[in-house]
Amino acid sequence: MLCCQTDGTPKQISLLPKNQKAIRSVPKCLSKCDKTVYFAEKASSLGKDWHKFCLKCERCNKTLTPGGPAEHDGKPFCHKTCYATLFGPKGVNTGGAGS
Repeated sequence: MLCCQTDGTPKQISLLPKNQKAIRSVPKCLSKCDKTVYFAEKASSLGKDWHKFCLKCERCNKTLTPGGPAEHDGKPFCHKTCYATLFGPKGVNTGGAGS
């Protein structure tokens, strides 16, 4: 907002309290879309913000629930099926990193 000083020159003033920031960063979706995530469409998981339909397993592409996915290198995975198969211990019918 602009206001005039006593000499008539314009002066920028803030209507916000000094301890409040004027511009808040808007989170970006961490999936492949990389678009702005607004509150109504936000799903928070793995400490990050996602669109609800962008939070998908990296292996099978199944939509995941916030707070539920397993994580490897910052990417979400289904717990029992995909994560266990890719990164679980080797053994009979369990997959593992070497299978």
